[in-house]
Amino acid sequence: MSKFELELYDAGIQELLKSPVIQGMLSDFGKQKANAAGPGYDSEVHVYQKRAVVNIFPATQEAAQDNYENNTLLKVVGV
Repeated sequence: MSKFELELYDAGIQELLKSPVIQGMLSDFGKQKANAAGPGYDSEVHVYQKRAVVNIFPATQEAAQDNYENNTLLKVVGV
C-alpha cells in the first residue's frame, strides 16, 4: 500500500472560505432556510477574518415570537 501525505496550506484555505463562490453558496443556503422558516425571517452573509458565515434570524417581532414558541430556526436547519 502506498503512503499518502496531505499538507494543507492555511492561507489558501482561508482564502477559499472567504471567496465569492462560498459567499454565494452561503447566501443561497441562508435564503432557502429563511424562506422555509416562514414570513419574517431573513439571512445575511458576513465575512470574518478566517471565513464567511451566514446568519439566519427573525427579522420581525412576529417571527421572533414564533421562533421563541416553536424553535422554528432549529427545526429548519435540522439541529
